[in-house]
Amino acid sequence: MIQAVRLVAAVALLCAGALGVYFSVQTLPPITEGPPPLKEDTNRRENWIGQTGWAISCNRFVLVAAAYCVKRVVLSRCTRGQAIYLYSASLLLSLPYIWFLCEPGWFNPFLYRVYCWVGRPIALWFVPTVSFLSDVRRGVGALKRYLIRSGVEVLVLYPLWLYFWTFFSICILGWGWL
Repeated sequence: MIQAVRLVAAVALLCAGALGVYFSVQTLPPITEGPPPLKEDTNRRENWIGQTGWAISCNRFVLVAAAYCVKRVVLSRCTRGQAIYLYSASLLLSLPYIWFLCEPGWFNPFLYRVYCWVGRPIALWFVPTVSFLSDVRRGVGALKRYLIRSGVEVLVLYPLWLYFWTFFSICILGWGWL
């Protein structure tokens, strides 16, 4: 019975992910398209559904909090293989969420679409993923230690990573221009 429930859940997740990616590919501009033309409202900082500022920040916070919760749950309750599978699935399932709710660059004439499709997911998932891989190798540890370390990662490593990634993706990879 439990195996059947797991199979149904896996198929449902796969279908949800496939539908999300399909809807994203059909709705959002293609990755090969250049930046939108330069107009009066040059730097519209809103996501695809029109949210701005704090709403986008809240969407990103929800994503990061969910990533750390998923990380803790799968590492403490699953085997290594299952944990890697479930974490990877959560990462892939979050892509439409990132593209529609966390990415304010779709209307920015200074960013190429590749940054929206690839750059933002890398920016948001890199720190939790490196931490996850470290925990897979060493073990997750006590809850108090995990919470303290996660806080340090989010408050210290995330800002450093985001500054580096923004510079690297725009200046080195050429996914945008200033």
